[in-house]
Amino acid sequence: MVAEVKKRGGILTLEDLAGYQVKVRKPVTGSYRGYTIITAPPPSGGAHVLQLLNIVENFDLKALASRARPRRIRGPKAASWSSPTGRSTRRTRTS
Repeated sequence: MVAEVKKRGGILTLEDLAGYQVKVRKPVTGSYRGYTIITAPPPSGGAHVLQLLNIVENFDLKALASRARPRRIRGPKAASWSSPTGRSTRRTRTS
């Protein structure tokens, strides 16, 4: 594992792995659209995931997704996206 990480520019060492200690913590739980979500407690990002799910639970995601599909407006270098607010944005490739 260390060799692969270093090959890809990482800094993991055998000493890092030898000194690693597992910390067992009680997971945090929440619900999303009728499902129970069990995730990692702080300092991991699990609580943030639950907060985000609680926020998006109040939106019709299928309706938002259908409005946010990329649409080509002209030529191969420009594409237009409709934002959830209905405003159109334009991006142009630089290469």
